[in-house]
Amino acid sequence: MARSFCTTLLAPLSYLSLTAALALGISGQEAFAQTPTPVQPAKAAAPGSPKLVGTWEGPFATDGPTGTMNVVIAVVADRWKVTNQLTSGDAPPAGALSGVQLDGKSIAWVQIFGEFEVHFKGTLSADDAKLDGTLEAFQGGGQVGAGTFSLARK
Repeated sequence: MARSFCTTLLAPLSYLSLTAALALGISGQEAFAQTPTPVQPAKAAAPGSPKLVGTWEGPFATDGPTGTMNVVIAVVADRWKVTNQLTSGDAPPAGALSGVQLDGKSIAWVQIFGEFEVHFKGTLSADDAKLDGTLEAFQGGGQVGAGTFSLARK
């Protein structure tokens, strides 16, 4: 009975496979001799440099608030973690930080400050002693401010 079941199941599939191969202009031998092309895994994002890990502090300046920026970059359970605090009398309180992206010596993230969504992008200097970058503030989908930061390892 098992043989009958296998023959009944496989015969139509073989016939359909051969019919499809002939429709594509492939001979029966070619159709059964072909092996599927292996699926390539998605390319992973470039890992961040371990030299980014640490506590960074220095000035930030925007067309609005200016002050001191303190960033801690760490690897926790094989995941990059960033905390960021701006110290300024005019800066809104820090909120959720998300979207951390790393590419070699560069890092980027998005953080909420009050009603602003602020995009940070920084890159290590050639000697790995400074983390310099830019920030752009958005509100309601439009850019409303920009600035720079220059941090040294603490």
